[in-house]
Amino acid sequence: MTGQPSTPRRTSGANNHPTCAADKLQSTLIENWKKELIDRINLYDGSNDKFIRTFVPSRARCNFGGNVKNAFADWTPQAGQEVESYDVLLKGLDTLVKPFPEDKRLSFFRSHSHEMKFPFTQFESNHHTSNPNLAALLPGVVSPPDAANPTWSDFSMIIEAKATAADDPFTSNSLESCEEVFRLAVSARSLMHAHGLLTTFVLGIYGDIARIARFDHACAVVSKPFSLKKLEDLKLLQRFFWRFVHPCDSVPFVGCDPTVRKLDSDDEEWLKDQLNAINFPGVDELVLREARCAEVYDDDNEGEDLNTIEPKPYIMFKALDVNGRLFSRATTVWLGIRDNRGAGENDDETVADVTMHDSSSSEDVSQAGTEKAIIRIIKDAWRPLLRPPETEFYNLLNTKIFPEERIGLPTLLGGGDLGEREVRQWEKALYGEPTPSDEIDHQTRLSATKTADLDDSLESAPPSMLVLGQSTSNAIPSHRPTQQTFSWRLTRGNDQWHRERSHMRFVVDTIGRSITDFHSTRELVEAMLDAIRGHKLATEKVGVLHRDISVGNILIVDKADEGSLSRGFIHDFDYSSCAVGVDNDLPTNPSNNSTKRSLDDVVQLVLAANDDADNADNADANLKERAGTYYFLAIQLLEEAGVPHEIFHDLESFYWVLLWVILRHMEHNHRLRQMASADIFRDGSAAVALKLVWLRNESCLVITDNVPLTALHDKFKGLLARSVYRHKGEENELTYEAVEKLFVEALNDNRWPKDDAAKPFVMPN
Repeated sequence: MTGQPSTPRRTSGANNHPTCAADKLQSTLIENWKKELIDRINLYDGSNDKFIRTFVPSRARCNFGGNVKNAFADWTPQAGQEVESYDVLLKGLDTLVKPFPEDKRLSFFRSHSHEMKFPFTQFESNHHTSNPNLAALLPGVVSPPDAANPTWSDFSMIIEAKATAADDPFTSNSLESCEEVFRLAVSARSLMHAHGLLTTFVLGIYGDIARIARFDHACAVVSKPFSLKKLEDLKLLQRFFWRFVHPCDSVPFVGCDPTVRKLDSDDEEWLKDQLNAINFPGVDELVLREARCAEVYDDDNEGEDLNTIEPKPYIMFKALDVNGRLFSRATTVWLGIRDNRGAGENDDETVADVTMHDSSSSEDVSQAGTEKAIIRIIKDAWRPLLRPPETEFYNLLNTKIFPEERIGLPTLLGGGDLGEREVRQWEKALYGEPTPSDEIDHQTRLSATKTADLDDSLESAPPSMLVLGQSTSNAIPSHRPTQQTFSWRLTRGNDQWHRERSHMRFVVDTIGRSITDFHSTRELVEAMLDAIRGHKLATEKVGVLHRDISVGNILIVDKADEGSLSRGFIHDFDYSSCAVGVDNDLPTNPSNNSTKRSLDDVVQLVLAANDDADNADNADANLKERAGTYYFLAIQLLEEAGVPHEIFHDLESFYWVLLWVILRHMEHNHRLRQMASADIFRDGSAAVALKLVWLRNESCLVITDNVPLTALHDKFKGLLARSVYRHKGEENELTYEAVEKLFVEALNDNRWPKDDAAKPFVMPN
């Protein structure tokens, strides 16, 4: 560590008893959720009527009779025996929605006895199951297709029910309250992943009172409590359900993304035909209920009419990587193909696949109007609003790195910022023109008095904007766009703009699979070497430092892609910035209408202005947002606040990624076996100590029957230890050349085992 003596640091001894490993991992998971939720649950200050008008926009009038006064008169549950009263609760809920049209009516389901798995089958083992109390099915559906084995995609909303008002988790900081909020958040996370939602709702019932919690990827907003025994409040809950199933956009319910839908039978048949035609492996094993049709929009150029930009249709059919955190980028990386069924013979895009050294030609024109599908990578993520869009970094890579030298890096083909697009549509409808990009002020955005007449521009206004009774009003609609979050600004004030997120979706050319799904350990090492070479290219030729090296951000290129120069590559440039000491032409970073500063300066100013930044837990969360994936961060970045993120920090992250994969997906001699990762990779104050303990441990980690990989790991660990414990002023040996040499030497060894594929990691019960 720069500026530190080589004297060993004193750390608490690690407990290596195998029986403690599962408990440690479980404790880590709970602690992660606690840190994710802290200071991200906002209690709404306004009336419940305003809460519904703001967060459940709808153009449909709720004006019907029906006696709902006694809907929950018989709901008198006993603590610990709520299940026995669920029938009464369900009857009351049915009473509220009985006047709804059949195709919009919600049916309610007893989900408490079902162990619900994570929505993506491939990643089920990474997450615990959950059993929400009750669930609302999709509008118009009276029973799940398989009532004995329901999935999250069968549900539109979750309902948690407890016996008394004292169970309300939003009035206490007790452990029990934290656990209940945790349950609500897990359900919200699962619903959002299952449907690709922009927002979701969870109804909490606590004796005679209830609350509505609205979640997005920035925070949760919770209504004031209302009574289940007062007619006025029951009508409010009825209006909530009515508006929920009558969204402004042509989607099933409020929160659905209008640019995404599930596949129907025709889509599935066409997709299978396309994949079989190119001999894609495992077509029959694809879980197509998880697949989605998606629209990909390119970013508009300054002055371009937003309404003339046509989306490019894709089918995203297999998730390669899923970020399971709720309040996060929520990155999902998909395999997908262009849906060219609507392409006519005279379509401008019916041309052959091209690759040119020109960012303007990096469009996915490879399969529109052609016969065979080409597999692409599609990324869906929610960027922090204070960071530049990831596509800007890809455009720089496209411009400065020639195809013949492009190793370990993908090429951007299209797509952009859906959130920014929707906000600009609102601005055009409200003010006549979108705000010029160099004048954007997120702190006051969409807050000015309306100057355009919406009645004269109804065709150009986004559907989400035109809610009941507001098309001719001078007031700005109380709600806001949903492809970009406004929940912090609507609840805590406009000065919280920096905590908002914007929805990105874009396409890159290179396809791959997770490095935890390697077919052989040699393939894993080859992929990591090319990823390191790609990192070097981006840094030295473009001046872009990745800053988020993690297991999810390195992919293996399948051998079927014979045209690729790479065996692996890095992606996910969300947290990239300019590399220290390297010239670059990076775009100006958003400073919210202030003088231009470096991005890290902006982030540090925002965090310094945050009243909660002194809270240790919140600081950990901010560190994750600032510098990348926590488990794989360099020790110095974890230990010393304000340290500039440099190249050697990312090289250290490559080591922690390699160690993670070894411990979780290979046979080795660590006494904790697969649970060893919980003894090294931790959150909070233990994160630094346990990594240092590991580096000081001189015993050799032996990968079973794998001499080359054992040697590579041992040498890489030694190189890192010398870097971390070097004297002040001593040269840092952790360089591209040194790391690349270790990998090349290992790959030149002829003793690599054959067919030693990754072993699945199983989450402890």
